[in-house]
Formats: sequence, C-alpha cells, structure tokens
Amino acid sequence: MAAAPGRPPPTVLVMIWGMLRGGPVAWDSIERHLLTPWRADLALLVPPAAAANTSHPLVRRARYLWPVEEPEDWGVFLDPLARTDKELRSYRALARHPNGAFGGVFAERGNPASLTAGSGAICVVLRWLAHERLREHGLLRAYDWFLHTRSDFLFLCPPTNPVHLDPHVLYTFPGYGMALSDRYILVPQRLTRALRHAEHLVRKAHLYESVFRRDYCNGSGYSEGKRVRAARTRKEALGKFWSPESQMLLFLNHQNIALRFVPGTAFLVAVTGDRGRWSMGKPDPKGRVPVALGLGVKYPLELDDAERQCGDGALQAALGRAAVVIGTSA
Repeated sequence: MAAAPGRPPPTVLVMIWGMLRGGPVAWDSIERHLLTPWRADLALLVPPAAAANTSHPLVRRARYLWPVEEPEDWGVFLDPLARTDKELRSYRALARHPNGAFGGVFAERGNPASLTAGSGAICVVLRWLAHERLREHGLLRAYDWFLHTRSDFLFLCPPTNPVHLDPHVLYTFPGYGMALSDRYILVPQRLTRALRHAEHLVRKAHLYESVFRRDYCNGSGYSEGKRVRAARTRKEALGKFWSPESQMLLFLNHQNIALRFVPGTAFLVAVTGDRGRWSMGKPDPKGRVPVALGLGVKYPLELDDAERQCGDGALQAALGRAAVVIGTSA
C-alpha cells in the first residue's frame, strides 16, 4: 500500500518514552533511520531531569517535551482509573503473581517489599500517559500515525514506512518468541484507543485473571499456551510466560484491533551507566559487536533479525558509524 498519487505522505509523531538509554550510537541511528526518512516529529515522555538536559540530541530534536515523574509505585497512576474498590483490589492482586507483567507496581499499596519485578506496568502507564498528553494538546487528529518506541534501539536501516501500511491496522516488530514486541508499536490515528490499555487492565482485571488461570495454571489456551505446556514446572510457566506482551495481545483482541508485524530493523543496546529493570545487555555472543564500542546487546535474536532484514553490510556500516559517533561525543 502506498499514498495515492498527488496526496502528501502520512504525518508521523514518534513518541519515545522512559529513560533516555542506549547512548549516542542508538540516538544517532534513530535520527538517521527513523526521524529523517519518515520526516517525523518527536515527542519525549521522560523523567524531568532528562527533559531538562538541553544538550541531549533527542531533547534538542523533540517538538514536544512531556516530563513524567518516576514514582516508586507506578500503581499511583493506575489507582485513579479504578471506578470501584473492587476494581482497585482486583488489579493489585494480579501483581502478586510471579511475573513481569505488572512490573513497577506494589502488590500491596504502601509496601515497597511487594514491588513486582520488571517494567510491564510502567510501559502500560507510559502509553496511557502518551494518549492523555495527545488528548490534552489536541494532537490525536494532528498526525496520521503514532510510533511508540524507546531510545535504546539501534536501527540498522529504516523500518517500513507508514506510507506502505494499512491505516486500519496496528503494527509491531516481531515478538521473537513472545506474543508481539511492545518496544515498537505503530498506531494509526483511528486506533489510538490502543494506547488506553491501562484503563482496560484496571477495569477488566477479572478478564486477565481468568486468562491467567486458564493458560498459565492449566497450561493451555492463549497466545503462548504451547510454550507453557512445554515448561518443565508450574513455577517456570507462571514466572516466564505470562508476559506484558501477552497482556497487550489480549487487550488488542478484546478491542477487535487488527495486528500485523513489520520486519524488525533494530536491536536494543545498553551502555555503561544505563539503568533498567530487565535485561541490561551483554556482549554479543557471536562477537559481531566489538566490546571496544561499549555496546551491550540486550536480545541477540533482535540483532539476528535486523541483520537479515537490512542485508549484507548493514551491521558493519552501523558499527563504522558507531566508531565515528563515539569519537565525536567523547
């Protein structure tokens, strides 16, 4: 699919949320392979200190800066969405399950010891906050597409341009063993309700609980059921397979939102000093990324796929560019 002859290309707002991680090499690739070829505007939903750092290349590039405080308990953003005490209790109860899907939430209000590992709930909250900022600033109809992604993606080549995509469908990168990738979510204007997952998660907690019990206590049914049945123990199934990605897929299905994958052209990286709640990045097990560059690879399968999609020489070109960028920023 392409833009009709004589019609302007679609307008795009790239929304980067969370901590500004990944280092200058990743940020340079976002400009070169995403913002520039798409002629996209940039919005940042980042901690106040990051938003105030006017020397940061993404902060300088951003058209919209929306600081977001980082609470110890991200449930403080979700609590007001509950319409009844029962809804409030129900969604917090889900955080007691040993998984990362509610990462960032205290299972018990006011009890830091009950903090759930991971960042699943944080991602849900940030997507919801993005929707609210778009609504508050009258931007929900100002752009044709909204890309929600992160600053620590190193792009080897441009991802599929929205001009070639169906504006009735939501797109993500492949899930690489998970239901989908919640690190790259391309949302058309008419489907911005997909960003309101937080409201659904709080108000329909019973739905998530029932699916959790069916799939992960019984090992059958939903998106990752086959992998659950292959788990060696019940604890492994509970702890590994009820993921933020599965929760998002359940929400999209419940909302009748069509989902398709676009080829993955980027992989997550980490540099010294990056903070995170999940994978912190390690040297590439295949030795493709020189240790001297100081780049850890978070998910090697992403790098494998980006190499396949971008073709011979793309990684070497990116690494050559990395050496220049690192030398310039040193």
